[in-house]
Amino acid sequence: MNNEEHLTLLRASEGVQALVLQRAIADTRLAGTSRGADADQLDNVRTTLGTLDALSKNTMDAEAPALRQLQSLSDVLAKNAARVPPIQARWRRMAEVVLKVITKLALRDNVKYQTLTAEHRDQLTTLANILNNEITAALNDLGLGSGKRQR
Repeated sequence: MNNEEHLTLLRASEGVQALVLQRAIADTRLAGTSRGADADQLDNVRTTLGTLDALSKNTMDAEAPALRQLQSLSDVLAKNAARVPPIQARWRRMAEVVLKVITKLALRDNVKYQTLTAEHRDQLTTLANILNNEITAALNDLGLGSGKRQR
């Protein structure tokens, strides 16, 4: 059945009910597919970007935790880039950008109570913008609606 047939069958009103029903049907169709796995991983990347943003504002200890987050993010992106999903090129681009940023930032893992510098924060902001644009495009490539950035 297509979306219109589901709406007619379940007699969803044109307002909020129809939108919620359409989203639920789309989520159900997506579950268990490679597109669903990609969507989950893209959400994981966005969550990590949120963590990095919070670390950039930390006035106590951010340098080593930020490096660990970036290294973990790099691992996730490399793993996804090695698969053959419909958005493999986007995974590869994101992985390359993160590796470049890790090198450029030269963060240290063996320090405590070091905040990020203005240059670090600027680079992380640029990274977040690039990755969010790639995520939005990837969600669109997967056919998952508008893929608009969540805030």
